[in-house]
Amino acid sequence: RVFVTRLDPSESIGRHIDEGNYFERLNRFHLPLSSNGARFMWDDDSIWLREGELWRVNNSVPHWVENSDSFRTHLIFDAC
Repeated sequence: RVFVTRLDPSESIGRHIDEGNYFERLNRFHLPLSSNGARFMWDDDSIWLREGELWRVNNSVPHWVENSDSFRTHLIFDAC
């Protein structure tokens, strides 16, 4: 599965876990296409996902996103 997501300035994605058989079999990857101020967070850590960087995300732990002053557009795909 491959999809593009967009988060408007000053919006966020609430704390959640991606659950189910689908996510137990696959890894989730994020490729930021435009991301100037989005921060990906876990309980004890946070990272800035910068444009052009490919990130494998552990979506089996609680995580959330806070976006600042620009649009956040990510290509997200799941793979083995």
